[in-house]
Amino acid sequence: MIKRFFCLLIFILICFETNSAEIIREDHLFNQGVGARPLAMGNAFTGVADDINAVFYNPAGIASIDKFSLLGLSSKRMMDVDASTLLSAWPTETWGTFAFGTTALIVPSIALAGYDPVENKVYKAGDAFYEERLWLLGWGRRINEDISLGLNLKSYTIGFSTNVDTYDSYRARGYDVDIGFLWKLNWRLSLGIMWQNAASTLSKSGGLEWSTGSIERFDGGPRVG
Repeated sequence: MIKRFFCLLIFILICFETNSAEIIREDHLFNQGVGARPLAMGNAFTGVADDINAVFYNPAGIASIDKFSLLGLSSKRMMDVDASTLLSAWPTETWGTFAFGTTALIVPSIALAGYDPVENKVYKAGDAFYEERLWLLGWGRRINEDISLGLNLKSYTIGFSTNVDTYDSYRARGYDVDIGFLWKLNWRLSLGIMWQNAASTLSKSGGLEWSTGSIERFDGGPRVG
């Protein structure tokens, strides 16, 4: 009976994920994935989620963190893109375990071109600065020895600014929510489900609002491991 229930549950989640095709913006900031172990395991880590990386894979796993934890990452991506992540997690006696952190992608200098019709040549007109940043507050709590629940509250900012009058500057702000569930069936088997960007995919209330007035919803849906 239990096996039938979970087969039906996973089928329903896959259907929901398929129907989320109209969501147009990939949440690549949140999908960076910072730990070597969860990166190697892929989505399977959603069903394990036993360290601070659970913030990115299944917030229910935050409940398993029993001491203060800190995670930091800084790297240089292609085309001079600076990537950084800083996360901390701390358990409490009554309210479960909390996590707080930020992750960002920054391009500090983008050369902008101008065109001189008299000289018929292209020249450097100035520079632009681009930044995407995510602030995250996570929470996880054990319901009993086998079941944990978790939640991520996420705030996003995107900015493109320039010192050239002929180029416009843009900004966007938004939010979204992740919901996590983790069930340890026995000592070697567990089931994890994270519904990523639930505000965008379920209620159409999350996402980004640009300074131009346009709105983008985040891609997301269920992740099962």
